[in-house]
Amino acid sequence: MDSRSRPLLTSDQALLRSAATLPPKSASSSTMPDRVKSTARPHNRIFDPAALTPGTCKINSAIMVQLLIVYHSRTGGSRQMAEAAFAAARAEVGSTLKLAVDAEPGDLLAADGYIFCAPENLAAISGIMKDFFDRCYYPVLGRIEGRPYAQMVCAGSDGENAARQTARIAKGWRLREVQEPLIICTEAQTPEEILAPKTISDDKLKSCRELGTAMGMGLSLGVF
Repeated sequence: MDSRSRPLLTSDQALLRSAATLPPKSASSSTMPDRVKSTARPHNRIFDPAALTPGTCKINSAIMVQLLIVYHSRTGGSRQMAEAAFAAARAEVGSTLKLAVDAEPGDLLAADGYIFCAPENLAAISGIMKDFFDRCYYPVLGRIEGRPYAQMVCAGSDGENAARQTARIAKGWRLREVQEPLIICTEAQTPEEILAPKTISDDKLKSCRELGTAMGMGLSLGVF
């Protein structure tokens, strides 16, 4: 079976087409340790669309909008997906890539949008990703409503149950889904294949990069 990834929404396609007309942007993040890669800065979330010019996104005319990518990976598949999205997003907007085990409520509060990425284990999101949601759910409840999010799932042959589980949690937070779940299937079926390190093809990672670009541009241009 091929990747279960879905096409970008119409609004995202328009953003990608418009990117060709913008001047090149320098990466907003330097190389950071694998455990936490970030360009995040604290801010007051007061968005001024009039302050935007191509290549810039401003909060109070000074502080950049932020995208938070939270992921968990046991065999490497979702890590590669999250890193691909991060690499593309940070060219458009301030971005943070953080392991679910390290992510805290403060990280969610400091960000303007989110990408959640995890494997599907036994028809559910991985336990460590669920732990992240459990720890952060009530501390940020009612404080991040309306912020945009997208999600990516690395699965063997399905991924729909994990995607629905994350969507229910996001709905409880009153987040806005701006991209349908991106599901990438590895076709691992035997215990040996499931437990083995994963390598996601560049063709499939292209969808992750497109999602990262769309989320980054949507935030930086004030579309979401």
